[in-house]
Amino acid sequence: MRRRDGIAPSPRSSSAQRAARAARFAAEAEAAAAAKRRNGDGAFKDKRALKRQRKHMAYGDAIVGTSAALEKDFFRLTSQVDPSTVRPLAVLKRALAHVKAKWAAEEDYAFACEQLKSIRQDLTVQSIEDGFAAHVYATHARVALESGDLGEYNQCQTRLLELTQAGIASDCAEEFSAYRVLYALVKSEPGGVASALRRVDPSLLRGFSGVRGGRGGSDGGEDNGDGDEVNGGDDEDVKPVHHALGVVRAVHRDDYASFFRLYKAAPGMSGFLMDYLVSRMRRLPPPGGPGGGWGGVFLGSRPLGLQTT
Repeated sequence: MRRRDGIAPSPRSSSAQRAARAARFAAEAEAAAAAKRRNGDGAFKDKRALKRQRKHMAYGDAIVGTSAALEKDFFRLTSQVDPSTVRPLAVLKRALAHVKAKWAAEEDYAFACEQLKSIRQDLTVQSIEDGFAAHVYATHARVALESGDLGEYNQCQTRLLELTQAGIASDCAEEFSAYRVLYALVKSEPGGVASALRRVDPSLLRGFSGVRGGRGGSDGGEDNGDGDEVNGGDDEDVKPVHHALGVVRAVHRDDYASFFRLYKAAPGMSGFLMDYLVSRMRRLPPPGGPGGGWGGVFLGSRPLGLQTT
């Protein structure tokens, strides 16, 4: 997992990186189009095939894969699954480790996305719904988030929520509860944030007391609910859900200073979701007051997340 190391734009935001990412997405789109041409109306057929597969499994005909392949192209299902093309759980665990290692070394999103979707499909057709399945969806969600693919990220976080609600234990429940709140804030859909908060375990909300200080952050910090202020530093010190709640409050109050302090202190992958909110906050007018302008509120341009010399 890449960690954010400060408030200034990171190297992943450079024009060269954006161009490389666009090229990877173009390759992925071409691969998806080719798969669609091979399989026809893929999404509809995929759902029908999975429905037929689950019907067979309901009558005791559960699939157990026999393939030993670490890499496997993703194709939408158009017929009943052949067990010889499906990898069993032990092989899927090795396949995931293989994909994670290649992603860490090469950051080839087209490859990682296809392989992770293929692993997810093999889990689905074998009705494997356990902690490993949750780990696969969490891994794919993080990779998609880091690569700017919000559509794939949302599919993964939705399925991860379903597994959690079904009682599947996961070590990332709090992490993704925070991401769902931030994702809802990014999408700006009516009632989206409230809906995301209703799905958060109430125990994760306890102790949050919100922003300390009004617009402009006069006392210099964000209360994380335990009397500590979020001013930056190590992201392990920040509770993810409390951090997300602080971001929601800062955005709704147009609290520029608190937002960018929270941006600097973003735990886990939260900063990648906050990236989508930065331009929205920068376009806001400067705080009011005698004389207007930014004087006395910001030190230079740093609270705006801009590089300084």
